[in-house]
Amino acid sequence: VSSGAWNTTAQNWLTGGTGSAVAFNSGDNAALNSTATIAVDAGGITASAVTLNNSAASVTLGGGKLTGTTLSKSGGTLLMNNTENSFVGLTNSAGTLTSTGTLTTTSGGVTASGGTVNLNGVNSISGGLLVNGGAVALGAGGTLTSDSITVSSGSLEVGANANNGGLTISGGSITGAGTLTNTSVSATGGTIASTLAGTGGLSKTGAGTLNLNNSVNSFTGGVAVSGGTLVAGTENNLAGQAVTVNGGTLDIGGVNNASTSVALSSGSITGTTGTLTTALTATVATGVTASVNAVLAGNSGLTKNGSGTLSLSGANTYTGTTTVNGGTLETVGNEVLANAGTVSLVNAGSTFKLGGNESVAALTGAATTSVNLQSYNLALGGGVASGVINTNTTTMTGTGSVTKNGAGVLYLNNGNNNYSGGFTLNSGEVAFTTSGTAGVGTVFGTGTVNLNGGTIRSSSASSGRSIYNNVALNGTVQFGDTFSALSSITASTNVAGNSTTLLGNSTMSTYSYTEWQQGISGNFRLTKDGGGAASNNYLSLRGSNNIAGVTVNSGLLGYKNKYALGTGTLILGDGATVGQDGNMTSYTGEVQADRTVANNISILGNAVFGLGQATGGNSINFFSGGVDLNNGTRTLTLGNSTTFSGVVSNGGLVVDNGTGNGSRYLALSGANTYSEGTTLLNNVYMNVYSDGALGTGSLTFSGTNASLRAANNITLANAIVLNNTATVDFMNSATDMTLNGQITGSGGLLKTNSARLTLGGANSYSGGTTIAAGTLIGTTASLQGAITNNGALTFNQASSGTYGGVISGTGTLSKTNTGSVTLSATNSYSGATTVSQGTLLVDTTGSIASSSATVNGGLLNVNGTAGAVTVNNGGSLGGSGTVGALSLNNGGSLNPGNSPGTLTAAQAIVMGGSTYNWQ
Repeated sequence: VSSGAWNTTAQNWLTGGTGSAVAFNSGDNAALNSTATIAVDAGGITASAVTLNNSAASVTLGGGKLTGTTLSKSGGTLLMNNTENSFVGLTNSAGTLTSTGTLTTTSGGVTASGGTVNLNGVNSISGGLLVNGGAVALGAGGTLTSDSITVSSGSLEVGANANNGGLTISGGSITGAGTLTNTSVSATGGTIASTLAGTGGLSKTGAGTLNLNNSVNSFTGGVAVSGGTLVAGTENNLAGQAVTVNGGTLDIGGVNNASTSVALSSGSITGTTGTLTTALTATVATGVTASVNAVLAGNSGLTKNGSGTLSLSGANTYTGTTTVNGGTLETVGNEVLANAGTVSLVNAGSTFKLGGNESVAALTGAATTSVNLQSYNLALGGGVASGVINTNTTTMTGTGSVTKNGAGVLYLNNGNNNYSGGFTLNSGEVAFTTSGTAGVGTVFGTGTVNLNGGTIRSSSASSGRSIYNNVALNGTVQFGDTFSALSSITASTNVAGNSTTLLGNSTMSTYSYTEWQQGISGNFRLTKDGGGAASNNYLSLRGSNNIAGVTVNSGLLGYKNKYALGTGTLILGDGATVGQDGNMTSYTGEVQADRTVANNISILGNAVFGLGQATGGNSINFFSGGVDLNNGTRTLTLGNSTTFSGVVSNGGLVVDNGTGNGSRYLALSGANTYSEGTTLLNNVYMNVYSDGALGTGSLTFSGTNASLRAANNITLANAIVLNNTATVDFMNSATDMTLNGQITGSGGLLKTNSARLTLGGANSYSGGTTIAAGTLIGTTASLQGAITNNGALTFNQASSGTYGGVISGTGTLSKTNTGSVTLSATNSYSGATTVSQGTLLVDTTGSIASSSATVNGGLLNVNGTAGAVTVNNGGSLGGSGTVGALSLNNGGSLNPGNSPGTLTAAQAIVMGGSTYNWQ
């Protein structure tokens, strides 16, 4: 054909390309092989086959509608600017074909196997658009409607929106800014960079790779990957999609993506640095392993179903719950799950398997579920500020370890854990409902329990728990709380060789009774602290401990081994209690060697010695080290009797027993140097074993039922203040005590026991003196107030003095030494009076009428009234008073008053050899 009009009258066509020009007949084949500009008749032209095969030809169509059966182009350039073209089918294998008007195919579609096809007009294609090596471009001003599009190689550029039936791509690419709306997308390979829309989904099958590089998709049918690889290479281009992976790989590469959900049954989800924000459900059959090494993000969780294995290896950040309903969830590498997430093992047989160190907020598990730690560490609770982190009855196995972090509560309910790598508590709480079986499996596995902080307690309000593991302590750890105050914690020695190691200076803060049977070692100090009721704030050390020392800041510290307190100083804070905890040895009598604690003691405040146990030898506390009061007056309350045999220094003592048993004592035997005095309050025995036992300060009796008791022959120089009645007692009858210090105050003095007490000071106490038993020796300067004498009273007077107090009772009175004692009161004691040396003068106002007197030496001078008097050899009776029956024996002498008859006797028996001396 030559340029010009294309109609049925113009003779511009060559038959067969040769010969004379002829007119075109409707229905003829048309070969456009010459460069030409052709105007199609306005009324339209109908042809059969239209071809352009000359690669050198360039043909431009204008004018009206061209209708044909096929348009086949294998070379050259065809520009269809005419109003409309309609063919059964159209193919382009080479060169360029451009349609700017309306293009319609009725059944054969458009095939681009080479060259370029530009669809810039209105295109309506039946029979499908096939891109198989060529390039098809939908211009920005065009439209495309097709029943299907297939791209196997080459390219499809979607420059405008297009409506399509099913899209199939196995290679090549789809690009362009337009939106391709499909009823379905089936892909085995290739690249899609244009936006996909429509009601259909995207199905990736086959072994190839589909690169989904568009920025957004709005189709609603979801994404299914069953073979090969789907690379979602643009951020968030899976947004709004439900993704299914059942074989093959979903690869998000290095971009952040999101989908409404992902269902994984086999195959894998991969990525490099990108994240996938979604809710993942993996249903994996028996014998199948599905894997995810992409980073899963967002607030949703992950659900694992089926009996197969899901392997996770990305550094996931999603915060929802990881739920394992069956099979195995396996991590590969360190820190695969987010710290704030929870792992929940729901159904029997569910397993959480570690392939690296892992940290999660919480782990919950039903019966017969398991955690296989392998050789790694599982850290729990780091992302939980408070609340419950519950492992329920999950069994933990492997050579790995478990660590508890965060402020939440970890409940351990399975006593059959046999993992061997150890358990570490750093913070928060661990509550266990069962201890397990020693040597078999425990809630803490079989390795070491490392206590670095937090709280360990029973989950019961009243049932004790035991730790059957070796323990390492490094930090401040609380044992028990207000809920579990009645539930004890025991570090057991039921497994032979179990022990505790201090890895640093550590504090045990007890809120329930805590019994440490294990021996503790380490060159660090152990501090006891705590709170709550005293009976619960209680630590009992029962092993032999090789540590640097113990500090008690509060609560009760019991020991049941003389080496329990380590090698250093025992430091007692204000309010601390320390004492022997039960029977330490097969104790008999006062044998102390096997239970005397040798540690020095530093007391920083008021303290209690003894745990308030039943009295008797087994409750006595023996300390042989020095006691430093740190320049303060310390109140020591006796929970049980206590002995200090070391030197007490730097301060003063107040000793109290409160309403406790009156037989409790504080025994001092060292050459003590404390100078601020000793005060005895209620129900206290102060046992002294040495002359310097009470230091250099005064001894004050301020309470009731307070006693000073001598254990040996003791001479005390301390001043004594009696603000209440003081009892002086002795530990055996062969003991003598001398009190040479001045005794003052408003209280009285009570002497008990058959031993001897000597008062040597210039005393001024006003509460009187009672001799309940034994001998009280003194002078008119040392004996004060009324004396109730039911024992023996001796005035060992070297000078002259007057005693004006009333002496009563059934006891005896003796005068010794060379001095003179004047009795000026009317005395009523009924025991015998004996004068052995010096003078006993009964003044004119005085009376000893209820006593019978014997003068064995010295002089009994009666100016008042006396009872019966016997004067033996060397003795004398004088005075001008009245006596009862008088017996003057051989060698005795009578020295009456200034005139005969002044000394009056009720009856006189004078023996030969006696002397009568007139005055």
